[in-house]
Amino acid sequence: MSSLQEQLLKAGLIDESRAKQATKEKRKRANQARKSAGKSTTGKVDPRKAAAEKRHSERVSRDRELDEKRKLARERKAIAAVSFHPYRATAFSP
Repeated sequence: MSSLQEQLLKAGLIDESRAKQATKEKRKRANQARKSAGKSTTGKVDPRKAAAEKRHSERVSRDRELDEKRKLARERKAIAAVSFHPYRATAFSP
């Protein structure tokens, strides 16, 4: 079975440029519909999406806190390593 577009072309009711233009517009509308499918036009928030965003933001903040703690621990360890170095105590003692 041929598409309606092909049938109209064979019958001479539309020309090739009109057929291409219609195909292009159809593809454009489909892409716009797909892109706007995630967006709500009524203003309502999807509860699953909101919960996922909340979990993500909590995870990001928790990860930042852990990174900060690890950074401080590394700095303390580096300071301790420099101040209690065995050669430093004997080399600089009066």
